[in-house]
Amino acid sequence: MKTKFRDKTIDITNQSSKKNEFYSEWNYFTISILENDKMYYREKMQYWKEHRYYVIVQNPMGSCIVDGAEASTQSECLQIAFDNIDSDLLDMESMVANKDAQEMEDVKEVENWLSRMKY
Repeated sequence: MKTKFRDKTIDITNQSSKKNEFYSEWNYFTISILENDKMYYREKMQYWKEHRYYVIVQNPMGSCIVDGAEASTQSECLQIAFDNIDSDLLDMESMVANKDAQEMEDVKEVENWLSRMKY
């Protein structure tokens, strides 16, 4: 599936074999896109169509940076994921650039992750 990231279009491979599910790891970020259960929306089908999928993203340090953002398509959810990944990467890059003494342990861990990433 294609998505935009930092003014480039990148192709992300779905590693899930299930029909309405998307799972991928990209530069140590874990992205899961799952389908909302239709049974909960029997009387409000239009709402279900608009919120059919939800996305969860975990960063390399184990923090959940997106938890349940919803959209009508997997592509929209993937874009939400990458918008949030970009924001998280900017925060990590800023932390490393500023090297706050109180967060020096975190800075070393973030430097390690950033050195492994290719984007």
